[in-house]
Amino acid sequence: MDPGGARTSADIGKDIRQWCFMNKVKQRQLADLLGVEARTVRRLWYGERAPSEREIRILSKLMQKPADFFIETCSIEEEERIQRLQSEIKSKNHIIRYLSENDKLDRRLEAAVEQISNEENTELKEILIQQIELAVKAARITK
Repeated sequence: MDPGGARTSADIGKDIRQWCFMNKVKQRQLADLLGVEARTVRRLWYGERAPSEREIRILSKLMQKPADFFIETCSIEEEERIQRLQSEIKSKNHIIRYLSENDKLDRRLEAAVEQISNEENTELKEILIQQIELAVKAARITK
C-alpha cells in the first residue's frame, strides 16, 4: 500500500499473484478463466492494468473476496481534496438556493406592487399601500 494510504493497482496485482501462488493457479489457467491472454494476467499481476468489471466479478468469486478488494482506493490526500470540493459544492448550492429564494420573493413583491399600481379604485389603493407600510413597520419592530 502506498504511503498515502491508497490501495494501488500494484497492491491489487500483488495480492492476486500471491493468491495464485498459494493456490497453485498458473498464469495460463487464470487467463483462460478470465477469458484473456496470459500477458494480460501478467499485466494484472504487476499493476500495469486494472481488472475490468467482469474480471473483478470472476476474481471476487474465485478468491472469495469482496469486489471492492479489486478496486483502487483514494489516498488520504485525495480524500481530503474530495472533501474540500464537496464542501465547496455544498456552499455554492446553499448560495444558489438562497439567491433562488430571494428571486422568488422579489418576483412576488413585484407582482404585488404591479397589482396595487393597476388598481383603479384610489381608496382601495390607498388602503393597500397603508397596510404594506404598517406590515413593514411591524416586521422591523419584531426583528
